[in-house]
This record gives sequence, C-alpha cells and structure tokens, in this order.
Amino acid sequence: MCKAPLRDTVDALRRCGETFYGYFDGEAFTAVVSYKIRGPWLDIHRLFVSPDHLRKGRASALLRFVEIADIGVERITVSTGSKNTPAGKLYIAHGFVSTGEFEASPGLFVTRFEKTVRRLAAPSDGC
Repeated sequence: MCKAPLRDTVDALRRCGETFYGYFDGEAFTAVVSYKIRGPWLDIHRLFVSPDHLRKGRASALLRFVEIADIGVERITVSTGSKNTPAGKLYIAHGFVSTGEFEASPGLFVTRFEKTVRRLAAPSDGC
C-alpha cells in the first residue's frame, strides 16, 4: 500500500503498483491521475491538480482519458474526502454516483463513487 498522498517518495511511487498519467502544459507538469486495475474494476487512487491550474479542466481531461482508454474494465471507482465538495461535484459531473460513505479513520469520512464504463460497439461488417 502506498503512503499518504503528497508524502510519497519517488521510490515509494515507483513501487506502489499504480499506473500514472500526467497532464502537461508545454514542459510544466500540472496534474496527475493514478489507478490500479483489479479484474473488471479500475480504481482511481490519486487525482491531483497543481493549485496554480485548478478549474482549468485538467482533472476532467484526465478522467476522460482514463475512461476512454481501451483497458477492458467495466467500472471505475474513486474515493474522496466527504468534505471535499469540489471533488464530489467533479465526479458527479462525469457520471459517477455515490455508493456510500465510510469512516477511514476517526473523524475522517470518505465517500466512494462508481461509474459504469460505456464502450462503443464495434461496427459490424457491411456498415
């Protein structure tokens, strides 16, 4: 299991088993998403946007990228602090639905979201 977000070393990130994708503006690294695939499920572990680039569509672009990647999953899950209203709104805007809340540690409540991945049907012969 990886350490808490924003406290990881480069070595810990390399060993955590997550797949990472970044968003760059030129050479500036502005956002990152990471996930693990467990059978038919893709579980987003991190979605971070540099404070200087909030509300510029970086998180939305990374969510869309993960969703349309052809990795054969049926569902995407993600969790965020229940008090993180902007994150909750982002996930809902992208079609995620809340599947419940749990207490991750004393006084820290986390809301889990889930989304069914919609795949386009392959064209049939003769179309």
